[in-house]
Amino acid sequence: MPPGIWSKLAARGFEVAELPLARHVVVAREGFAALIERRGDGAGRAGTPGVVTEKGMAMLVWRNGRPFLVARGLQIEATEYQVEGLRSFATDLEEALRD
Repeated sequence: MPPGIWSKLAARGFEVAELPLARHVVVAREGFAALIERRGDGAGRAGTPGVVTEKGMAMLVWRNGRPFLVARGLQIEATEYQVEGLRSFATDLEEALRD
């Protein structure tokens, strides 16, 4: 990713970590995380964000109108803080990548 993208993400409080995967980096903030696709020297789209748990990244799933965080070996009801935090994380990440 070009330095400009790194700076924009850092300015919005995101931590960026290189992965051994050639096509993605992970971004995290306040217990939320997502993968970003690399495209040449720039950034592609961000993946669906999740909540970082002891079981790995848990994804938000709605069941019968109720929010749950689901990961391998984990299914817990999501709190309002987690649902709103995921929305805020996703919005801020998309804005940083778009600007």
